[in-house]
Amino acid sequence: DQPLAANLRGQVQLAQKNAAGARKSFERALSIDASFLEAASSLASMDLAERKPEDAKKRFESLLVTNPKDGRALLAMAQLAATQGAPKAELAALLTSAVDADPTDAAPRLLLIDLYMRNNDNKLALAAAQNAVLAVPGSPEVLTASGRVQQMSGDVNQAISSYKKLIALQPLSAQPHTRLAEAQWANKDSEGSKQSLHKALEIQPDYLDAQRALMLLNMEAKRFPAALKTARTIQQQRPNASLGHVFEGDIAYAQKSWANAATAYRTALARAAPPPDLVCRQGRPDLLVQVAEVLVDAQIEHPHRHAMRLGQGADAGLPEQEGPDHRTRDRRRKGGHTMCGDAVVAREDHQPDLVDR
Repeated sequence: DQPLAANLRGQVQLAQKNAAGARKSFERALSIDASFLEAASSLASMDLAERKPEDAKKRFESLLVTNPKDGRALLAMAQLAATQGAPKAELAALLTSAVDADPTDAAPRLLLIDLYMRNNDNKLALAAAQNAVLAVPGSPEVLTASGRVQQMSGDVNQAISSYKKLIALQPLSAQPHTRLAEAQWANKDSEGSKQSLHKALEIQPDYLDAQRALMLLNMEAKRFPAALKTARTIQQQRPNASLGHVFEGDIAYAQKSWANAATAYRTALARAAPPPDLVCRQGRPDLLVQVAEVLVDAQIEHPHRHAMRLGQGADAGLPEQEGPDHRTRDRRRKGGHTMCGDAVVAREDHQPDLVDR
């Protein structure tokens, strides 16, 4: 009898909603091999579903009794602790133990870097990233994390160097070129940024992060026809989505072309009711486009009421959003105006037609 067979049987029973049978199968797998992580993880998930976090924790502690340097078990412990709201110090200790147990595993290193970044410990994040690059030099994920930390720490030149190494590892991926463009933009190299974005779009013409960044770059330089061309391209690539029309409204608004902005926002609203691609990460409908239409219409009627700005209305109605392009979110506001298009995509769970393909 093999633990894998018992574990697979348990997975089938879970799919059949036979929880009692699944639990017996997973326990059988562990009785055959006390270090079988997959079965322990399944049992821990069942314990959590039954609101027994301490029982879930004991599953992984038992694995560590068998093998105190089981890096995967330590990582699972850290992930479990995170779901239970453990303090930063406890999470950092568990992840550090997981790193020490398996220095070439990128997963705990990436989680440790992310933990420090989320807690604004840039110095610790930078040290963790540097150690990760030395230990796992060929990991695109580690180089990406390193570049992010360097850029957040103000070392933009090092971030650019990291992203160039990332491009060497993934020359046919649009994402590294886009990240390089963001760092070049932060380094006030607009021309280099534009070239990198064009390269990203040569590789993947519908890569949304690059399209959005290129529009923002062109809007900052007041190259509005070029920005509009990108918005129209998005419309053609995603004919059933509202996003391209929202961007067109943003571009018109930036030029104080109120009527054109209202028309574009109305077109965006008409493409979905309720609009599934306008749901923010908090799980409630995003009000920015609706607010946009109301305020733009008001601006048409009262063009001299400068206090009635779309950015103010939008910011008053919704919290700051941070999505996949959070590194450049401070560049989204132009003269008090918050880009509605960014609100549409400022989340990590894009709808299928907006997914980075």
